[in-house]
Amino acid sequence: MKEIERVSLGGYAFTLESDAARLAEEYLGELEKYYDGRAGGGEILDGIEERMAELLMEKAGREGVVSRTMIEEAIDRTPEVFPEYAPVACQGVEGAYSQEACEKLFSVPDILYFKSFEGVFSAIEKGMCRYGVLPIENSTAGSVNAVYDLMMRHRFYIVRSVRLKVDHCLLAPAGTEIGDLREIVSHEPWNIIEMEITKEGEEILVKRPNKKKKMKSLHGLTRTLINNMVVGVTDGYKK
Repeated sequence: MKEIERVSLGGYAFTLESDAARLAEEYLGELEKYYDGRAGGGEILDGIEERMAELLMEKAGREGVVSRTMIEEAIDRTPEVFPEYAPVACQGVEGAYSQEACEKLFSVPDILYFKSFEGVFSAIEKGMCRYGVLPIENSTAGSVNAVYDLMMRHRFYIVRSVRLKVDHCLLAPAGTEIGDLREIVSHEPWNIIEMEITKEGEEILVKRPNKKKKMKSLHGLTRTLINNMVVGVTDGYKK
């Protein structure tokens, strides 16, 4: 009878035969060496481990014993190393956060920009790109449901992830005072376009279109972003 070990993979506890545990440890150890010091390496490694855990759940479930053969199959179905160079589709324009995400995931991405999330999915489906980079979560406002809906419709799945710190700034000529503001012009971030933003006297007012939970979250986020912009113009931006 083979010896077994309890091993944590991707946040789940599995029972592995000893030779399976050794193989998994060696495989992930090599990947850890490869990604050590690389931008976004930790997130990529976490994604690989989570993908392995999903495959093992399909094969053995939570209570079954994982064999060496199952680990070998999971490794074969999990890409070892993200390519250094790849054509990548992203939504937005050059200089957007999507570009920054691409450059964290790939060393030399060849980026194609599309106006919509749908355009990114279409580009991959038609063979123009192998990968697409899209926002799926906002720490304040929650999930970007449009992207999840498209993933279900096109039957695509997440293979890597990266976290970005997002800062929005209000640009104005030097010396501008808050009382000088008459109109704020913006690109159309998904979390602001549904809010009504007006200025009354010295106050900037943000109104939400309804009382749904999502709108309440976006309302708070939008007020915070505008407050940060105003503070930056009034007191100066601080790193």
